[in-house]
Amino acid sequence: MKEVDMKNSAPHSRKLLEYLQNGDFQIEFSWINKSTLAVIDPLREKILINLALHLVETDVHEYLHLQYPKMDEKTICQRTEKMLARTSRKDIQLLGERLIELILTQEENLN
Repeated sequence: MKEVDMKNSAPHSRKLLEYLQNGDFQIEFSWINKSTLAVIDPLREKILINLALHLVETDVHEYLHLQYPKMDEKTICQRTEKMLARTSRKDIQLLGERLIELILTQEENLN
C-alpha cells in the first residue's frame, strides 16, 4: 500500500490512516446483502465492505438531488431509503457492479 503523509491530518484521520497502513485487519470488498453496508469478523481479523451497496446508495441519493434540486437534504435521504427499499436485491447488485465497472474504467483511463 502506498505510504500516505499524515503530518497535516486531523488526529482522528491520522488514527484511521495508521490503522489502514498497519494492516491489522484485512479489508475485502464483496456483496453481503441488500441492507448490510459492512461486517467485521474479529476472529479472522477481516472487515467485509459491501462496496456495491455503498455506491448504489450514493448514486441514488445524488440522482434524486439532480431530479429534485429544490428538495431539502432530509427529504432526499428519506426518498433514497424508500427507493432502495423498493429496489430488488438483484437490481441493487447489478447497479453496484455497473458502478464498480465505471470506477475501474475511469481508473484505467487515468493511467
